Amino acid sequence: MPALSLTDISAAFKNASICIRVPELKMGHVCVSRGITECYSGNYGAVFKYNLNGTIKALRVWTKDISILPELPRRAQEVSLSLSKVHSPYLAHYRYHPDGILVAGALYPLVEMEWCVGRNLKDYINSNLGNKNNLNSIRSEFLNAIKYFHSIGLSHGDLQHGNIIISSTNTIKFIDYDSLYIPSYGNRCIEIIKGLPDYQHPGRTRNQYMNSKVDYFSELIIYLTIVAIIESPGLWEKYNVAARDYSLLFDANDFASFENSSIYKDLMQLSTHVRELTSVLSSYLREQDISNLSPFYLLVPHLNPDKTRYCIRCGHKYQSNDEYCVICGKKRYL
Repeated sequence: MPALSLTDISAAFKNASICIRVPELKMGHVCVSRGITECYSGNYGAVFKYNLNGTIKALRVWTKDISILPELPRRAQEVSLSLSKVHSPYLAHYRYHPDGILVAGALYPLVEMEWCVGRNLKDYINSNLGNKNNLNSIRSEFLNAIKYFHSIGLSHGDLQHGNIIISSTNTIKFIDYDSLYIPSYGNRCIEIIKGLPDYQHPGRTRNQYMNSKVDYFSELIIYLTIVAIIESPGLWEKYNVAARDYSLLFDANDFASFENSSIYKDLMQLSTHVRELTSVLSSYLREQDISNLSPFYLLVPHLNPDKTRYCIRCGHKYQSNDEYCVICGKKRYL
């Protein structure tokens, strides 16, 4: 299947009753704003805002030649099947239609998603810099969400502020499932999408297969940003975060020599909890292989009330008197 132009896809959506081949979607229409079709394009596809009898959908079509990347629609089909069995407030409705739309005389796959209304995480923080209650609410929601994903073996794969939507009632939804890992993949799927560098461990570029651990680093980047901003809102302006396109408080340059970075020094002046989280981030960066990381919330006393500690390298539970991990020899205390 050849690559598709936005012009051809737009023309198909404008003739939805003919070109959309999913019966329950045929009677809708693409949304138009100021005479322009509402479309949002990315590296691999384009998402169109679609009104179906008053319900807003996000309909996605791949613009790349998917005969070169057949794993994209294949994975989308598996994700659709897997998510149909999961009922989570953190995940958007997602359904794959293999021959969903007629474009330029040929049938192409279509992904139907829930249109999530709200602000992305960065915009939300920017609007709530002085509101500790709201930021604490999102901090708690985010932590609960990632614990839930870990419990069912999911990882997002491209966790960053633009893929986290906050509703008007302070609930969180994660969007963009192109890099989503589901347990049925095992270790058979080559990782294509590596995420934004400012959210990723330097070792992510060497990671070969999709797995359930790839979010651990970016989860800490996001959580630590929220906690630090709650405690010291001035960091937002100091690091000009609102003007950065692809990062929060940290960027990839910080990771190259983290303990010499300005942000490290600032965070180590804050509370014990912020220092603990910052130390975990520092220890993450000393690891070469991201498969050796453990979830940050197991590694800091504030988030682990029973005081149980786990090895940051292999995840083994320390016994009360252990100073070193009996499995891999990692020193217990940061």
